[in-house]
Amino acid sequence: RLKSLINHGFDPAYHFLHFETAPNAKMNGLGAAFVCSQVRELPTIMRYRGQLAAWYRAQLDSVPGLKCMEQRGNDAPWVFGVEVADRATRDRLRDHLASFGVETRNYFFALHLEPVNFYGDDVGVYDIVLPNAELIAQV
Repeated sequence: RLKSLINHGFDPAYHFLHFETAPNAKMNGLGAAFVCSQVRELPTIMRYRGQLAAWYRAQLDSVPGLKCMEQRGNDAPWVFGVEVADRATRDRLRDHLASFGVETRNYFFALHLEPVNFYGDDVGVYDIVLPNAELIAQV
């Protein structure tokens, strides 16, 4: 349970899914970088991330039905997201990549549907429909 409490209430079996209200009580990346004297390496790390993003974009650009995450001015994402047409396609793509040893994860769940919102005194507060958030969380 402590592992969950220090990590936003995540359940270790489900990435990015919250079952209880909890803080982010672990050391963040910047704090760890200071402790490890890695701040001076950040430009190199960001260039490397940028190069990976460029490679992903170049290789995935011609894949029909696959949309890469938005490219920013400083294109060095901590995670590289792709979007497909539907959940079934997403699941087939994840299975295919896993067969080659490529780890993937579902991205964030729609916040208003997180299990943590259905316990305690404020149950029902999030009884709303947000179709765009719900779609993006599935694909």
